[in-house]
This record gives sequence, C-alpha cells and structure tokens, in this order.
Amino acid sequence: SYAPSTTRLCLVSPPDLVLLVWLLGNSGRTGEWIDGALWLTALLALIVFPARLQTGRWHACLDTPSGRVAFIDRQQYQRDAWILQRVRPGEQFFAATDSHLYFILHLRNPTQLPWVTGTQYTRPEYVAAAVHELEKLRVLFVLWSTGLTITGDGSPGANNLAPLRAYLRSRYAPIKTFELGYQVWQRKSDAAVH
Repeated sequence: SYAPSTTRLCLVSPPDLVLLVWLLGNSGRTGEWIDGALWLTALLALIVFPARLQTGRWHACLDTPSGRVAFIDRQQYQRDAWILQRVRPGEQFFAATDSHLYFILHLRNPTQLPWVTGTQYTRPEYVAAAVHELEKLRVLFVLWSTGLTITGDGSPGANNLAPLRAYLRSRYAPIKTFELGYQVWQRKSDAAVH
C-alpha cells in the first residue's frame, strides 16, 4: 500500500529535515533568527512536554506480555486492561483502529490491514479479504470503533466498510462498550467460551 501512513511519513521526512537545515544555513540574517527560534522551540519541547506529561496527570501501568506499559488516559487503560484479561498471547484478534494492541498484548492480526478507516484508504478488496480471514479463522474478538460508522468526510453514509459492518452484525454480538467509543464484539457461536 502506498497510502500516507505514519510509518511511511516518518521514513520520508528525514531528508526534508536535512534540506530545511541546509536552506536555513544559507539564508543569511533571517535564517539566523529562524534558526534561533527553532532551537528555542526544540528546547522547550524537550523540557516542557515531558514535564507536563509526568506531573499532575492521572497515570497507571499495566503489565502486558510485551512488558510494563504506562498509560496517561484512564479510558484507554481500562479498555486495554479489560481486553488483557480475556485474550492470550498469540491469539487472533482484530483491532479495527488500534493496532498498538497487537504489539503490547502479543496478539495476531488475522487480516492484511493494520487498521481500517471510513475513507478510501481502506479499499474494497482489502475489506473483502478481511471478512474472509475473520470467517476462516473464526476470530473470537473484534475491537470496533463507533467512529467507523460514518464516512471520511464526517457525514453518515456508505463507504467501503459496509460489508465488514454487515459481517460483524451477522456473526458477532457487542459484549462491552467503552467511553472512548469502542466496542468489543464476540463471535456469536463462541459466546459461551469466555
């Protein structure tokens, strides 16, 4: 996929930063002012942001299969702790929008998609493949975001996720809703397992 994901943008941005530094170094007096402002901003970011995150805010830690994970968001902590109690490392689990769960909980994504969106980023052929894999592997849990029920421009309506939503409604039932707008769906035929 050639979509502008976070990983892809991080890989292509270092040359841009080198070019920016070179341009600022060759722009005379104005460049010196801009250069000083950028250094001041960087120093403030190195001091202020970490201090702000580490003091005066709610935080908690969760012992996961990948190690201890710190949280500064209570709802995300509660959601991830709830999921951790119900899955085992190596288990198939589909997290529609939060791919970090695969890493911290050592879960396996049954699809080719790191996440899905209500935009054209998620192509119909990948949605069809995801439905096929979820059915073939009989994945027990799916973490779904209620934000995926609208299109990318914010309006209700059809997008490429309609077959995936229909599949979820036919084979899964929501068992837990979280404040962040997430729902855990469990496969109907396996509802008595957990």
